[in-house]
Amino acid sequence: MVATIGQVSQQRYDELVTQSRDLIRERDRIQFTVGDYALEIEPIGPRGGSRPHDALGLGVVDSLRTFAEDIGVAPATLEVWRYVASR
Repeated sequence: MVATIGQVSQQRYDELVTQSRDLIRERDRIQFTVGDYALEIEPIGPRGGSRPHDALGLGVVDSLRTFAEDIGVAPATLEVWRYVASR
């Protein structure tokens, strides 16, 4: 008798686990890469520092929000990815 997990065979289950782990690793790599891109757009400067607005009149928060919206992620998520990438 073939063992099953849920509605799939043990073999298929193992394949799904392997593929899912690969996707999770890819997601993590993507998050670091996008965080690096956000750092390129807005490097993290010294605390309390200020910087002039860019050519479009956007500050750090505005330009990161624009980037987040343009790539389809929540601004708060992008902020976390940017912070982690900076470390």
